[in-house]
Amino acid sequence: GDGYQEGKAIGIEQGIEQGIEKGIEQGIEQGIEQGIEQGIEKGIEQGIEQTTKNIALLLVIKGTPIEIIAEVTGLSESEINLIVQ
Repeated sequence: GDGYQEGKAIGIEQGIEQGIEKGIEQGIEQGIEQGIEQGIEKGIEQGIEQTTKNIALLLVIKGTPIEIIAEVTGLSESEINLIVQ
């Protein structure tokens, strides 16, 4: 009868609402996870870059020719000259 139809409609509505909520929650969680991962990757990259620059600077101070520093660190000669300034 009518009660069954009404109950079914309410059930479907609640199911859809819960599905949407769950989807939003999972979307937010995934977004946060990806953000954290990207942040860590970026941090590691920046750390490596800074370490490389510090090594280049030390080598310059020790009197190592810039061509050799460039070869060893992978930095260009102009990048090394910028670090030294």
